[in-house]
Amino acid sequence: MNKILKREVCFTLLRFKRLVVLSTVLLLALGVLAGPVLAAQTKLTVLSWGSTDEINNRKAQVAAFEKAFPHIKVDIQVLPTDEYDRKLDATWAAGTAADVIMMSDDWHGNRARRGVFSDLGPYIERDNLDLDSILTPGIAKGYKLPDGMRHGLPISGSSMVIAYNKDMFDQAGLTYPNPDWTWDDLKDYAVKLTDGTGINKTYGIADHWGVASLAPHIFGGRMFNEDETEVLADDPKVVRGIEYFMDLMKKYEVMPDVNAAQGMPSVQRFFSEKAAMIMLPTWDVPSFQESIANRFAWDTVIMPADPDTGQHMTLLWTTGYAMNSQSKVKDEAWEFIKFVSTSNEASEIASEVALPSVLEVAETTFIEAARAGWVPINMQAFVDSFAFGTINPLGGYFAKVNDEYNRAWDAINLDRTDAETGMKEFSEKAAVILEELK
Repeated sequence: MNKILKREVCFTLLRFKRLVVLSTVLLLALGVLAGPVLAAQTKLTVLSWGSTDEINNRKAQVAAFEKAFPHIKVDIQVLPTDEYDRKLDATWAAGTAADVIMMSDDWHGNRARRGVFSDLGPYIERDNLDLDSILTPGIAKGYKLPDGMRHGLPISGSSMVIAYNKDMFDQAGLTYPNPDWTWDDLKDYAVKLTDGTGINKTYGIADHWGVASLAPHIFGGRMFNEDETEVLADDPKVVRGIEYFMDLMKKYEVMPDVNAAQGMPSVQRFFSEKAAMIMLPTWDVPSFQESIANRFAWDTVIMPADPDTGQHMTLLWTTGYAMNSQSKVKDEAWEFIKFVSTSNEASEIASEVALPSVLEVAETTFIEAARAGWVPINMQAFVDSFAFGTINPLGGYFAKVNDEYNRAWDAINLDRTDAETGMKEFSEKAAVILEELK
């Protein structure tokens, strides 16, 4: 090989080595740069429901989460409530359900027992989360089964309190109800606040859809046993609770009966000062404020207590998130659930539409929040109610049982049967439905 050829070969080998080195450097650089890019492509799917205000609220929580966890991209789908269950069941059957699934406390048990959700207990333990100190007391009770499985965490909730017309109490010379009052006290108040007859009658307490749901529980009764496998609705405590409200309507005539209730919506009866008290769930506060405005003074108080035990009782509803047991990105799913349930930032956002899960925010932002023109009322009553309330047991999964209960309630209300017989017959029918649901 001549010198010229040797020189060309050497130059070629040198250029090749330089190209290899340069390529290696570029690949390494691209690898370093690609790390965050690839991480940012971690996709998390979330299925939720909500009204217009809630849709915006859910998306605002997602935006806050993505800012805190920029390597996780959340794809959230928010459906109307009446479409949600059908969508969830279809995608679960197809194996395409979202990684994070919104769930209410009245559906949790059935799906949890079918293996739809992952147990969040190990994640909570791993991250040393002290839920008792973070969350509003009682707000997370609907997401834990008797066997200890924690399959979800709440983001917000609603409770039921009593709203009362302060002006009507003043005119009757009555002191306002306080947190120590009992169901006997409510009856006495209602008797003294009732006046007139016919269309001009003013009632001590308005009828309300919540009455039928709450009645079985006010004296310590339960519709089901703890793991929801046995119907307990024929318990004398349940019967006593139903008889209490029937007496308000029929014996004392201080609450509109089924006929009088048809003449005016319950909330309108309160707004027009034709009733001195009414049950009030958290989500109705804005409409009450706007409808009442400054026409009369009003306030709220927690539900009365059983005069024999001193135990208060009310209805609770919560909304939260669970983890799909089939998810491929469970760590990311957990980070999302933990953030929206236990962070102050997410709870500040949730407080715009409901009572937030984090106690610190519930007792500050939620209680102190007041829109222009709102009358200051006792918002603390909604927070305190979570410590003693019961999850409404007849929604969601138990819808068929609820239909049967409503028929029994109507039969008792219309005097076609008495409370004891009605609840005995309901319990027998409900047991059959419960067995079918299993």
